[in-house]
Amino acid sequence: MRVACLGSSILPASQNQFEPVAISILKKLNLTQKEPFCKRNMSSVHGGNADFRKNFLIKKEYPVGPHKKLPPFVKHKDKRTGEVRQGKWENYKYKVHYPEDGKYTIKKLELTKLGGRDQVTGRKIIGMWGGGNKQKARWVDWRRLPADWDLQGPDLVERIVNICYDPMRKSKLALTGYGEKMRWQIATSSMEIGDLIRTSGKIPPNPIRPKEGDSHPLGALPPGTDICLVQWPSPDSDEVKIAGMNNGRTILLLDF
Repeated sequence: MRVACLGSSILPASQNQFEPVAISILKKLNLTQKEPFCKRNMSSVHGGNADFRKNFLIKKEYPVGPHKKLPPFVKHKDKRTGEVRQGKWENYKYKVHYPEDGKYTIKKLELTKLGGRDQVTGRKIIGMWGGGNKQKARWVDWRRLPADWDLQGPDLVERIVNICYDPMRKSKLALTGYGEKMRWQIATSSMEIGDLIRTSGKIPPNPIRPKEGDSHPLGALPPGTDICLVQWPSPDSDEVKIAGMNNGRTILLLDF
């Protein structure tokens, strides 16, 4: 069977008797004209800017102007308005994957390196970051006294089980235990395996003679005592202020 012409007929539709037959033949031969290809305006390999979404949480859209994040403590002055912005501190190095149930564990936690990128948008904020060896995180318990511990009761005495290197910080970590519980804590320079460290919540009338590694309220320490960690502002708070990375700080005067 031969098809004489594949184009449209010049006769009117009512006089074109062979048009339905020709279309059926073309469908069988799969020669019908396909729908026109809708070309999308691709400005980048990440999806283009055809939608122009204003939600900068989507990776397709690049935050511009005042919405663009700055590196921590880096200032930028807008030439048009004269407004000065300063980047806020955020963690652009790594993201720790804690257990879903939120229960404390001494096991090593999985870690995702961000390489200077934002955790939400994935945009590069800090350059020259990235790479390195694979690392594991340890869950440090910053609260020396547990929340259910009686402050006026007996002191908490723990034994140092092990002292390990921590890739996340300069100081080493001490694995301590009491009863049936174990936890990671920041180790001091003179800690050794087998030592006992004491944590007290009482303030005696007279200042005590502290021992390195022990924890006491600031009111119980005499002036001139070197400290390295301060739990602030109360024993009910999890916020801990590191008073120094190298040599710590010294109590000069206590005024209540």
